[in-house]
Amino acid sequence: MEMKINLQKYLKNGSLQPHRSTGKEIESFKKLIARDLSDCVIEGLSVDRSFATAYQAAFHLSRMIITASDYRVSAKTGHHALTFEIAGLILGERFQEYLDFFDVCRRKRNIVDYDLTDVTSMSELKELIEKVREFRRIVYDWLEKE
Repeated sequence: MEMKINLQKYLKNGSLQPHRSTGKEIESFKKLIARDLSDCVIEGLSVDRSFATAYQAAFHLSRMIITASDYRVSAKTGHHALTFEIAGLILGERFQEYLDFFDVCRRKRNIVDYDLTDVTSMSELKELIEKVREFRRIVYDWLEKE
């Protein structure tokens, strides 16, 4: 009940729309996530590019949560930040630390993709990959229960 109340403001302002999800969509997300987690560890890829690719897996996991809940974030400026925010509302406070971490990574990924090179360190990349893998287990368990 509380989730719907929290999501009402997003539905009202048009940043979130009802969407009937399908099993095919969820499977497509799983394939994207697997691809990104596989690609982010390709030897020879820059640390920055690996970081951006691992970040994409976190973003797709969050989109999958929203889609599985029969919603879709409208394509507007800031939709990545909004995706993490709404996914957090759907999953609840218990998993907020992951979404907050991914939002910090989002800001760094923006710099990597649009402004600078040599922005991320190997330790940051490893931490991101570890968090994405943990979060994937959480989300897949959540999907099974929902």
